[in-house]
Amino acid sequence: MNRAEKLRAAYNKNGIDYLQFLYDELEGEISTMYPSKPSKPMLLPKHTPEDVLAYAEKLMAYGSEEKDYKAKKEVYQTEKNNLRDAMMEIIKEDVGFYNAVPKERQDKVWYYIIENSDNYPYSIRGKAEEVLSTFYD
Repeated sequence: MNRAEKLRAAYNKNGIDYLQFLYDELEGEISTMYPSKPSKPMLLPKHTPEDVLAYAEKLMAYGSEEKDYKAKKEVYQTEKNNLRDAMMEIIKEDVGFYNAVPKERQDKVWYYIIENSDNYPYSIRGKAEEVLSTFYD
């Protein structure tokens, strides 16, 4: 079961109250995946030819480490985005967003909700309920 499925299962079993707890836990799990950036080697002033050769070797190694870092960072970002998207879908379904907001306005309304909340499930859900009750009841 992937993280998004765990989030959905937890919501189905325990409701919105448990969503924040599990989201934080899974986000913490994902944050351990964040790779450390390799440091770029430096060539010091007053260097010898041997220093230049050693620098060239370190620079070659740095190039491959940098590629690995970027690949790992992309995996991390994808995992984080997938988790956030899953949480957002759960909230949208919970507040009846898809039924209340016309399809052509859903992106704009959801953007407004996200921009005016503090990125926690309770806040997003509260803002969504407020907007839906104000404009779509």
